[in-house]
Amino acid sequence: KDVRDLLNKKSQRLITHLPAVHVEADVRLIKQVMLRLIHNASKFGSEGSEISIQSEQHGRHLRFMVINEGPQLPASVMEKIAKPFYIDEDVMYHSTGLGLGLTIC
Repeated sequence: KDVRDLLNKKSQRLITHLPAVHVEADVRLIKQVMLRLIHNASKFGSEGSEISIQSEQHGRHLRFMVINEGPQLPASVMEKIAKPFYIDEDVMYHSTGLGLGLTIC
């Protein structure tokens, strides 16, 4: 519900390109990770933009991609925010949380 509210508030559309595949995984954890990625894509995406969810299967491995439209983060920031307990105030515009969201994903 929170993600849907955020998408609606920013007039964003969620587009999925997910072919049917058989995967053995913990559904609860996959949902948690996907919701976190979609939430971040919406939160930091441009107003009125599309957020695309895609998947690719490579043998036994399945890769999900969440793609949004918005300002691109510099590579140096991307490297930092993927580390545990890191919050970049200048980029993320918030000071809540533990800085674990993307690390967990």
